[in-house]
Formats: sequence, structure tokens, C-alpha cells
Amino acid sequence: MKYKYTFLFVIFFGIFLFPKISLAQDDDKPTDDLGFVSDSFQDYFFEALKQKGIENYELALKALKKAERAAKKNKGSRCRLN
Repeated sequence: MKYKYTFLFVIFFGIFLFPKISLAQDDDKPTDDLGFVSDSFQDYFFEALKQKGIENYELALKALKKAERAAKKNKGSRCRLN
């Protein structure tokens, strides 16, 4: 009986004394703040996947064509920057 109370005392003492150690999540916020970055290729590509998923193939093809144009446009601008 004495061991039971000792065990309970140790458990409760540990819970109230060291509550931060038992947390599983980190409170650190990411330091790589990129701001609002628009990636038109990615937007159009995922729109095409969404339209294909609901079997709207015409809109999916239009979105893929827009994604292709955006990819070519982005590729050209990247070459000029390097």
C-alpha cells in the first residue's frame, strides 16, 4: 500500500513539476518567410488535376495549356536572371 502512494506521488509530482518536457510539439515558428509567392504553373497544374478528378476534361485541358505557357514563361525569365 505504501508503494502505491509513493508511486502516485512521484507521478503527480512529475506531471506538475515538469510539464514542458512532456510536450510533443515545438513552438518554434519557421524562419523562412517567403511572403506571398505566386507560382502560376503550379496553380494551373493543380487546377487541371482537380478538373480531371471531377471528369471535366475540357477545362482540364485548358488549364494544362495555361500551365504549359506559364512554364515556358518562367523558364525564359529564369534564364535571364542567371
